[in-house]
Amino acid sequence: CGPCRLSNPVVKDVMKQFMDDINVVEVCTDDLPDVASDAGVMSIPTIQIYFKGQLLDTIVGCVARNVLASSVDKILEDYVSPP
Repeated sequence: CGPCRLSNPVVKDVMKQFMDDINVVEVCTDDLPDVASDAGVMSIPTIQIYFKGQLLDTIVGCVARNVLASSVDKILEDYVSPP
């Protein structure tokens, strides 16, 4: 979809920024509707951030690079390297 195509470069950019700390999985809702449904995806694009199987953040719609990067950074700070 158009919004997904707009979000894709943002996700790839953030993925490069955090490449040593995160894994990114893309799910096409057309190809895997059951996976999307099980994850509670109601609109696309949807970005979900998990840590140890727990959903920690969900961003729906096109997202600015700094917003996504801030979300990932906060989760890494809070869950991966707490003070």
